[in-house]
Amino acid sequence: IARAFGMLLRLNCSLILLPVLRNVILFCSELPFARFLPLEKNIQFHRKIAIMIGISALGHTVAHYFNLLALANAPRTALEDYRVLERVDRGPNDDVPESPGVMFWAYGTIPGGTGHALLVVMLLLYCGAWKKLRHTNFEVFWYSHHLFVVYFGLLIGHGMQAILEAAGYWKWFVGPGTLYLLERIIRYTRAKQTTVIEKVRMHPSGV
Repeated sequence: IARAFGMLLRLNCSLILLPVLRNVILFCSELPFARFLPLEKNIQFHRKIAIMIGISALGHTVAHYFNLLALANAPRTALEDYRVLERVDRGPNDDVPESPGVMFWAYGTIPGGTGHALLVVMLLLYCGAWKKLRHTNFEVFWYSHHLFVVYFGLLIGHGMQAILEAAGYWKWFVGPGTLYLLERIIRYTRAKQTTVIEKVRMHPSGV
């Protein structure tokens, strides 16, 4: 169950960047098949993906809490047979406890530590994006949403110890991450260009 939700997270966490790539969307809007794509609903799509990430993260976390209990109650010989302890060994000066408990698996390993850190970052991201807060204090939304950099960094490092399976999210992130980097370069380049105001018009509505 944890792996199934993990796969949903990999997919959706790779897709969530795409709807906010304005230049990519602009490029796609000029393609022949653009009329078949609801490109103007990119932000709604971004929000739907965020909801899926929230649901998947909840399922992934709950399933792994059962895994933590299983690992904590497993005989050391079984952990050694499956080479689990070998993968979490943190060096000669910081060995794995003789009987690693739930707290060790939850906070003493890279997946456990980064997983709980991801939950905290997600909480800040989702709270900052709350509609009422976003409309009354946009700066909170703007700055909290930039925690996505920390989020993706933690996500890439989350499976690095390969306790249950090899790390794989980075493969899903390479494509969208590269597109996002190009998007930021284009935006930065354009922001440096000189802008000249040619005309200002006051409409009857006060705009």
